[in-house]
Amino acid sequence: MSGRVMLASLGAMILLNGKVLACDIHSLDDCRAKLHVRGPAFIPEHFAVTIRASGEEHLARVICRKRAGDETWLWIEFLDRPARA
Repeated sequence: MSGRVMLASLGAMILLNGKVLACDIHSLDDCRAKLHVRGPAFIPEHFAVTIRASGEEHLARVICRKRAGDETWLWIEFLDRPARA
């Protein structure tokens, strides 16, 4: 599959040490996405994210972070999808 995976934001969950953090996921392309997490939370460099609508679970790595008040934006790459050339 190439191009955009999803056009609008979808509900997602970040799985951390047995805890679940709700977030929204916005696609950038097949192997990268942007996550919006509400509330102060430390997200480690590597984690698992599940897309609620499809149940797909992916391993992810943070490539950039931005915090503003009680919100965090994470740009991630999926480690279980091949990178595009």
